[in-house]
Amino acid sequence: MNCKENPFIEIDAKYFTMPQFQCKPIAGYVKSTNKETGYEYPFCCVSHTNLLIHMQNWFKQYPACCERHHNDYKQHNLDKKNYATLPFKIVEQFAYTIYHIEKNIDNIGWYKDITDYIDYNYASFGHPLVGVEKYMSVLKNYLEEQVKNEKKLEQILLFVDNYFKPPKKEKEQTDLNLLYHTYRKWLAIFPFEISYFATIKEKYEKKLPILKDEPVFNPYLNIYKVKLHTKSSLIEALINLTDKLLTEINGVILYEQNLINDIGKTRVEILSQSRKLKLKQGYINLSSNEEKRYIKILKEWFKDEKQFFDDLSKILNEKTTTTIIQNAEKIYNFDKINNANFS
Repeated sequence: MNCKENPFIEIDAKYFTMPQFQCKPIAGYVKSTNKETGYEYPFCCVSHTNLLIHMQNWFKQYPACCERHHNDYKQHNLDKKNYATLPFKIVEQFAYTIYHIEKNIDNIGWYKDITDYIDYNYASFGHPLVGVEKYMSVLKNYLEEQVKNEKKLEQILLFVDNYFKPPKKEKEQTDLNLLYHTYRKWLAIFPFEISYFATIKEKYEKKLPILKDEPVFNPYLNIYKVKLHTKSSLIEALINLTDKLLTEINGVILYEQNLINDIGKTRVEILSQSRKLKLKQGYINLSSNEEKRYIKILKEWFKDEKQFFDDLSKILNEKTTTTIIQNAEKIYNFDKINNANFS
């Protein structure tokens, strides 16, 4: 593989594993204790004890409990001994989550804080995910029972429900190398060689705008969540960027700001870059690819820029010619006056 041509290496998730980790409750959490027996959660009551027993019974069957777990266990060569505390992990993190919801539901920014914490718990089940569906099911059942008392929980319930839905099959998959080549193609086509784009050329050469949205920070996982572009969404972003640059930096604005010193030189630059754009595109092109959309924008811009400088040059030439004639007339009249004085 040529790293310069394909700088990104993708590794299929089936080739690696991530161990589970134990989540931490927020400050103030204390295990519930049965005042009569002195037993702590989950042995504090019949309901919580039964929850633990249910998880232990499920774990006895793992990984034969379902096809997914069976396949993951075999494919990743997992060891059941590494998950010995999983039943306790599930019931403990369920309790942590309930406490978290109760303490934060009335706070500003409650939704993001609570869903970030649920994401944190979800991620703690490692890769491949083992037992996470049990944690999410118990949480979902709790929310369904409590939603009648707190309407805000409906939004949390919808968030949890999305975990149970099969992932949408995207029409386009994100391919970092494809995004890289798409952006490099735009860099090669955009007219950075024109002098008034030269100052921003380096800025865009150092970029690789693969993020579709701004990164969102999860303080519990201490990571940023990002959504990457597909080729189509990157093309759309480049079309908008092309339009933005061309409307913000152009001959009219620069001329009004007295930033064009040599109009003749600028006319040659525009003519030259317009010709180069045509040559880069080529003459035999039967494809209807998306890049043509920003190429069309550039063509229109070059056409308008050339017309602007042509018209501007004519006006300035006429102005210069008029000034020369007016100066000549003044000189002529001055000479006539002088001649009259010496006659």
